[in-house]
Amino acid sequence: MGQGPGQAIHASLTPGFNDADGNGEVTLEEFVAATKTVFGQVDRNGDGVLSVADFGKM
Repeated sequence: MGQGPGQAIHASLTPGFNDADGNGEVTLEEFVAATKTVFGQVDRNGDGVLSVADFGKM
C-alpha cells in the first residue's frame, strides 16, 4: 500500500507534529507553521494549490 496524502494529514493532527518546542502546548504560531509544512508535503507539484491531482498516491 502506497503512502497517500491522508497519512501526512493524519500525522499533522498529532500534538507532536504541531508542538515545535515540546512544551505540551500548541500555539497559533506553531499550528500555522505545522500547517504550512503539511501543505508542502501534500502539494506534490509545488504550485501552491491543492487539487485533485495532489491527492493521488505519493
